[in-house]
Amino acid sequence: MSFQTNFPRNQFISKVRSQIINSVAQLRSSYMFKISDVLCLVTWSHILNLLVTKNPSTGLSIHEKYHPFQNLVHKAALVNVVVHLFTYFVHWHTFHGVEGEEWRLVMLCYFIGMGLLIFFGSLVLYWREGEAAALMKINCRVELLCQREGAVNYAELIVVLVCLSAYIATTGIPIAMFLLSLWKPCMPQTIPSILLTQCANWEYEGSTVTPLVRIIILIAAVTSGYLRWCQASAVIIVLILPAHSAVLSSVYFNVITK
Repeated sequence: MSFQTNFPRNQFISKVRSQIINSVAQLRSSYMFKISDVLCLVTWSHILNLLVTKNPSTGLSIHEKYHPFQNLVHKAALVNVVVHLFTYFVHWHTFHGVEGEEWRLVMLCYFIGMGLLIFFGSLVLYWREGEAAALMKINCRVELLCQREGAVNYAELIVVLVCLSAYIATTGIPIAMFLLSLWKPCMPQTIPSILLTQCANWEYEGSTVTPLVRIIILIAAVTSGYLRWCQASAVIIVLILPAHSAVLSSVYFNVITK
């Protein structure tokens, strides 16, 4: 009786264990499709004027004219960065030299620094998008070459976890900033903080919120979340492409020395 009771439980534990082992083995099978997932997500922010889609045979496909509004959305992403930078500088001018407001200036230094870094980084990516596209393609070709030469289960778990962290950051940060901008619409990360007369000292001081104000806050929250998507995407593109090349060089060296 005891054996019959425990048998389904033991079978369930064995099934879960084997599924975990298979999942880990799948994670370690290759880098290509995991990095392709990340690149698909970050390029659809249009911080680059090219888009990446998954391709089962080559790992990824790169499109410079995937849809007719691609170039327009790319320019809109850069304008969004500039408008938010202007908002930060307005707040800096408001609180600069005011006694007791040093903490606001420190926060604004962070926003301004990140905004400038992403803006000029985006321009560099725009000027070098041909090289970025070539590097994406070369990485996939080298990895396919390694697989044809017999490389299996070569993906380091730490690199896979970094890809997973990049994916979570690219999705989680924009959503969090969108919700924060809805909750605190007068904080400096949102455009209404300098537009609405009800915003004073980064707090909403109006007794009621009109439908027009709600629409403005909603649109501003979307642009704020989109800005963080672009920021995270620019950082990840700059980091993940050379990192992919670096780990593949080790894989390729191990293949040719066998």
